Amino acid sequence: QRSIGLTSLAYLANLFNIRFLLGAAQPLADPASVFLTQRDRDYGVVFELPAEFLIKVLNLHDANAYFFRHLLTFLIFYAAVYFFYKLVKLRYQDWRIGLLGAVFLVLSPRIFSDGFFNDKDLVFMSVFAIGIHTLVRFVLKPGMFTGLWHALACALAIDLRLMAVILPAVTVFTLLVLAARKELSFSKLIGYLGTYLALMALLVVAFWPWLWLDPLGNFVLAFKNMARFRHAPDMVFMGDIVNASRLPWYYIPVWIGVTTPILYLILFLVGASTTVNTLIRNIWSKTKTLWANDAQLQDLLFLGLFFAPLLAVIMLHSILYNGWRQMYFIYPAFLLVSIRGLISLWALTNTKQMARRILLVLVIGSMGFTSYWMVRWHPYQYLYFNVLAGPFAKRFDVDYWAVAYRPVLAKIVGQDPKASYSI
Repeated sequence: QRSIGLTSLAYLANLFNIRFLLGAAQPLADPASVFLTQRDRDYGVVFELPAEFLIKVLNLHDANAYFFRHLLTFLIFYAAVYFFYKLVKLRYQDWRIGLLGAVFLVLSPRIFSDGFFNDKDLVFMSVFAIGIHTLVRFVLKPGMFTGLWHALACALAIDLRLMAVILPAVTVFTLLVLAARKELSFSKLIGYLGTYLALMALLVVAFWPWLWLDPLGNFVLAFKNMARFRHAPDMVFMGDIVNASRLPWYYIPVWIGVTTPILYLILFLVGASTTVNTLIRNIWSKTKTLWANDAQLQDLLFLGLFFAPLLAVIMLHSILYNGWRQMYFIYPAFLLVSIRGLISLWALTNTKQMARRILLVLVIGSMGFTSYWMVRWHPYQYLYFNVLAGPFAKRFDVDYWAVAYRPVLAKIVGQDPKASYSI
């Protein structure tokens, strides 16, 4: 990941003759030649490039450079928690439910732990969550201001991982439906949509130096490479050895099922059922509509942003590995559906005090246990499995990050006087 950022940084240094980055070296006659030896030049660098630039400016070396990247990763995750709070608050018009949503996100063991060091998947998940917030604001109140912010969020997300193209796809589809429902005039649709797409395309290229060489050609190449990724390791899955290029369709659903707190899984099923039931009733009503109000529109967006990417990777037989970390970006949408489930159950028990007390005890008890587990096993929450996993160490890949190796290796180095070690 650092190499990706450093290559783009070297390109900018040579292209613009930035002396403090070049040092004593002379600028290359062909700055683009730095990409020739970079195997992963088709990776977006919107996180890696600024991170490596700041490391150079602050003159950080060795472990300090990596810990600084961890700090940046955490700050982005922290921002995502705030925007997730705003997203839930916007949906339910209640800051208390917004705060509960933020707590749900924090009390997600694997997400919380990865938020300290996973500068790939958690940074993408965080920016994608912010993109969902700007998406909702844009479709609820289409305008130049909301469109500009959404364009920025989408560009940042796409330049982290190309799967984020689903955000503009959902945006365009929703605005077209709004226009078909006569809730948005044709002239405003063209104006807002045209401005949004143009600015987003411009920012995608601006934030990704490799695209400067051939914006359309390199983007298409990167997209093709993403569809069939070049790394396909063998993994342990449900007690068997499977290759990442030949995954069963249920690979991601199983991983979500065994690594997410049971409470959230149950609430998700309730929330998804409620949303689908509302959709069916709307379609069969006299108005024949998809949604009757802004709240229902948001529920459909959240459900779609969870299932659309999931179905896409299943149908395309995408290469996935290391659990479901590459799909963490659908987790905010998963929680938004789960919160819908909780609110539905809360309303359902409105006149049944005993049922409401039982619901309250189950929710508080589950979240309390999750909190205890996270404190007990800090900082290794990324190894979390729920009871559905069974004897997980024999059935699934466990410490694929090898984060838990570090204190053990440090202990060996501290006790063994040898100068070198064979691992």
